[in-house]
Amino acid sequence: MKTKSILLVLILSVFFSCSDKKNNELETEINAIENNLMTGIQIKGEPVNNYSIAERMEHYKVPGVSIAVVKMGKYVGQKVMELPISMTVHK
Repeated sequence: MKTKSILLVLILSVFFSCSDKKNNELETEINAIENNLMTGIQIKGEPVNNYSIAERMEHYKVPGVSIAVVKMGKYVGQKVMELPISMTVHK
């Protein structure tokens, strides 16, 4: 019985450590997408401006977005972003 308990703990440890690695990889990918938006037109010799989704949301007064991450045709995660109400009020 003791051997089975140890084996179960070992299996669960491996499972959760693999799960954490996948979550970290997903967070890294989402962060890269979230903070590296570029303009649609880039002029040779001009610096490339990178924007974050939050900056673009504030600029265009978009109160919220939902991002779904699809990799190799399979859904792997999502993120919802909202701006504080004070930033979305049209003046």
